[in-house]
This record gives sequence, structure tokens and C-alpha cells, in this order.
Amino acid sequence: MPVLRLSLIPRFPDPAATGTVAIRITPADAYRVVSDPPVMIRLAEEAHRAR
Repeated sequence: MPVLRLSLIPRFPDPAATGTVAIRITPADAYRVVSDPPVMIRLAEEAHRAR
């Protein structure tokens, strides 16, 4: 079985993509959403599941 050498994996110092979203919401409402994994899972395309 070949051994994967981590030194051969390219490293990127800067993010490949960035973005900004401005929303009008109170801090309490924002915290309620981001602190609830089942809610966050519905907002993330790359997410598979959360508990």
C-alpha cells in the first residue's frame, strides 16, 4: 500500500473563495440560529447532518 506523504499536498496560504453577507437581525436572533445545529444544517449545502 503506498504511503501518502503530507509534504506533497499543496498548501494554500489564502482562501480560494471569500464572501460577505449583511443581514438585518438582532444579535439574539442571530445567536439563536448559529447555536442550533439542526437549523444550521438546513442552511449549509455541504453539510450532511448534525445533532
